[in-house]
Amino acid sequence: MYSKKFIKILVLQSKISYFMGSSPLLMDPEKEILYATKLGKVKSFGFWFILTEYATIFIPYQLVKMWNLGNFQQFNYVMILWLGLILACIFLGCFNLQNDQVRELLNMYLVFVKNFQKQYLPNHNPNTAFVNKIMDRILVWSSMCYFWFGILLSTHYAIFPRSAFHLTTEIDPNFFYSFFYIPYGLALTWVILSICSLFSMCTSAILTYVAFLVPIQSKEFRVDNIHGQKSNDKLRTAKYLPKTYRCFELLTNFQNITLSQYLIPCQTAIMYLILFCNTMLIRRWEKLNAALRVSLILLSVLAMFLWGLVLKVFGRMDVWSQKTLKSWKDHNWGSVRDNKYMRKFRKSCRPLRIGYGRCYIIRPLSVLKFLKGISRGTFRALLLAMKNE
Repeated sequence: MYSKKFIKILVLQSKISYFMGSSPLLMDPEKEILYATKLGKVKSFGFWFILTEYATIFIPYQLVKMWNLGNFQQFNYVMILWLGLILACIFLGCFNLQNDQVRELLNMYLVFVKNFQKQYLPNHNPNTAFVNKIMDRILVWSSMCYFWFGILLSTHYAIFPRSAFHLTTEIDPNFFYSFFYIPYGLALTWVILSICSLFSMCTSAILTYVAFLVPIQSKEFRVDNIHGQKSNDKLRTAKYLPKTYRCFELLTNFQNITLSQYLIPCQTAIMYLILFCNTMLIRRWEKLNAALRVSLILLSVLAMFLWGLVLKVFGRMDVWSQKTLKSWKDHNWGSVRDNKYMRKFRKSCRPLRIGYGRCYIIRPLSVLKFLKGISRGTFRALLLAMKNE
């Protein structure tokens, strides 16, 4: 179901993130699977360890220092950058602490889609299909957006080289401008572009799930002849449907085991990141230069759109699963034996959900609660700031 261009894009993204040290994974263009190398694991772990130490020791120290000095404008700037850094550390931690599981999960995505196409979509040409062309363009555009956003974010150092976010604030100014200004700027740009390349890979994984796996669950498994089904009728038989559906169920369960523990910290960091961006844009609009305005707007919109898309898609999984299981209930599978078998199989299936145990389950209304929390939090922050003034 995915095109050759799609694989080429993934190969390029994996090479860039591997070269820059943010990911240990590489894409094999011939086998169309991801693999990891020992050198990549060492580079990625070192990159993650340095960023984590920076985010948990130096930045909190600077935040406490600015709060005690009453420099709240600088405090807000650093807080936004710190939340983005925390989010990057979470993704990097996922890639490093669970490298084998993440690699296996992404490969399961690709293999399941490839086998599904071979078995049930024999006449489908992914290289010419309209949906695949749109998907390939979205991947290219998103990668370019991340690159230019990284370049734009790097200008923060050029404009504010003595910002409290940077290590260079602890260096004497004369010594700093003589020896550290250009080397530190190049190193910082490298780190930012590395993080952007990692986010680009994560975005590609999310879009792969949305574009290829979601239609299978929401349409192809149902037997009530809904509009938009592309697979042949062989799938919706008692011989092939249980095996394929069970494979998808195992894929979803493995996805929960691998990634669900990162849902709560990710949503917390993203929500506070958007709140600080919105508050800064509303209250400090006239004092912000053009580069910072564009950076904050892009950061807020991208974070809200991507996480909203994740909540929207994963929240609908429960509804799609219930409709699928309901469509099997009174369906005639062809024989008494098949009807009895499918009745028992349907009772053994449970609606597919994404969540972290019983602590947090993504439901259809989760995206609305997320947006409600952002709007309410933004207004509360503004009212509190106006009251303090």
